[in-house]
This record gives sequence, structure tokens and C-alpha cells, in this order.
Amino acid sequence: MDTTALPARTEVAVVGGGPTGLALAVTLASAGIDFVVLDRLTEGAPTPSSDSSPRRDGTRGARSEQNRAPGSR
Repeated sequence: MDTTALPARTEVAVVGGGPTGLALAVTLASAGIDFVVLDRLTEGAPTPSSDSSPRRDGTRGARSEQNRAPGSR
């Protein structure tokens, strides 16, 4: 399958194949909506790009702290 060929027409273009883009793709597929996922990489990254996974000392990355909603834990 040629992964670089784009469809002539689609209802939704999802830009980014990260966790959020792929979650949206699953939602669109479940709803029967025609979509295409566009990402700069042709293969999955060897490691997740998010910096929110726990570290050895039990803390989380700085991004997760910045993105946390006020009042959440």
C-alpha cells in the first residue's frame, strides 16, 4: 500500500499522528466519517514524543505540569 498517496477528497484531515490525532482518527472511524491522517513521519517514532510518563524518582515531565488543568491532581 502506498502510504504517500493522498485521496482526491476527504471529509476530515487529521494533522498529526500522535496520541491526540490517532484518538481522533479512532473516533472518526467509529462514526463512519471519511478521514486521512497526515504526519511528517512515515513510520511510528521509536519512543513516544510526550514528556508525561513517570520518571524513576516518581515525578512527571514538565509538560504534564504545564498542561494540567487548574485544581486537578
